[in-house]
Amino acid sequence: MAATQAVAGTLERSVDQLRATVTRIAWRVVPDAVVPACIRIAEMLFSLVFVAAMNGARAPGLLVRFTNWDADYYADIAVHGYPQDIVVRAGELTGDAGTFAFSPLFPALTAAVHAFGLPVRHAQLVVAIGAAIAASIGVHLLAREVIGTRRAGYIACALLGALPMAIALQMGYAESLSIALGAFSLRAAFLRSWCWASALGLLAGLARPSGGVVVLAILVVAWTDRRAITVPWSRVVGATLVGLAGLPIFVAFVWIRTGVVDGWSVVQRVGWRTRFDFGAESLDLIRGKLRFENDLMGALTIATILGYLGLLCVSVWFGRSAPLVAVSLAAIVLTLGSTNFWHSKPRLLLAAFPLVVLAARPLSRLPTRVVSSILVVAVVGSAWWSAYSLTRWPFNI
Repeated sequence: MAATQAVAGTLERSVDQLRATVTRIAWRVVPDAVVPACIRIAEMLFSLVFVAAMNGARAPGLLVRFTNWDADYYADIAVHGYPQDIVVRAGELTGDAGTFAFSPLFPALTAAVHAFGLPVRHAQLVVAIGAAIAASIGVHLLAREVIGTRRAGYIACALLGALPMAIALQMGYAESLSIALGAFSLRAAFLRSWCWASALGLLAGLARPSGGVVVLAILVVAWTDRRAITVPWSRVVGATLVGLAGLPIFVAFVWIRTGVVDGWSVVQRVGWRTRFDFGAESLDLIRGKLRFENDLMGALTIATILGYLGLLCVSVWFGRSAPLVAVSLAAIVLTLGSTNFWHSKPRLLLAAFPLVVLAARPLSRLPTRVVSSILVVAVVGSAWWSAYSLTRWPFNI
């Protein structure tokens, strides 16, 4: 009888401990994972409604709209891999060498999902949407770490979906994957988990060429710590160098694959007319659009560029988080300092996503009614522009 009671008591205590553990996990998972995920899903569905409404009955289907342009190249890589050579004739690339401009992580994940029997276009959306949800969670956790409140994290999540051309986060593009990895890398840097920050930054650099800039936060965080604690500079510098290796690894792969030492830069320059010109073309774009043209897409693109620059300047002026400012500045410099299709710049500027965390700090101090109104206007505007870009604009985004 005593043994039975002892066993029953042990079982009861085990059940109580399990219940307490589950409750503790739920109290953390629901507000820090489920809520940010729901915010991202709600914004994606809202954008989808706008796209469907503006698409028209005789227009291409929504699957085509969301897996067009760059998604074609990612799908080709996922199914067929990268080509074996780079051939330039009459100043242009021949064959499918243009796929070397696209980093390997997103098509690799797409291929993995595709291997389970899902059509490649659907697999792209599964990876992109899953990464977008992870990005929202990562941005929330990052904002909570930097600012200290869940409210600021939720605002940052909503701002992520309100960025111009945020529709790319649910398309067959690599932006959502790069942002997800970048957000968790930044959070790891703030937690002084150098190895995790480095590894995630490396993967971000394998998702998008600009993704690896997030590891600059490692150096900035360590520099701000130097007076308070002893900084392990060998680990910090080593982690930073490893984190920045994503793009060099892919460049080396292109060299080995094709035998062309500067193959990646050749593809960028010849196939996509992309090179670093210190912002000369971006400045000419702004001057030309403001003075001579009056098209909607050009005006919105210029407004986006000026908005990013303005928010960055305000963050620097008021001394906001130096690591986030450094990463945002690097992403903006890479985007505006390079020549490329001007109508893609709003999408490429998504790499400066840490600005949503910087913006969430002052917004979190405002009354809920005011913040809600600002967010609603921003999300509606972003959804409309995204839908316009997909359904009315004839070129890639």
